[in-house]
Amino acid sequence: MRAALGGRLELGLVPVGVLVIGVAGIELAGTAVPAQAPLALVTLLGSTEFWRMSTLLALVGLGGGLYSVPLYTLMQLASPRRTGRV
Repeated sequence: MRAALGGRLELGLVPVGVLVIGVAGIELAGTAVPAQAPLALVTLLGSTEFWRMSTLLALVGLGGGLYSVPLYTLMQLASPRRTGRV
């Protein structure tokens, strides 16, 4: 993966990740699902609300990855190069 990015750290993905988390989270919070009896799997998979909420949850996860991975990489690159000591 490092060769694909030319060996550079891309911090421009962090604001994109924040935006994706925010928009998907607000949209997910605004989703109203009425309480009902448990559904059969076929009925659940045929529901548009199920797919909408699943997609929004996946977007929150994707945004979390776009946010956290570059920041963890930055912390590792900025740390001093020392070996562990006991």
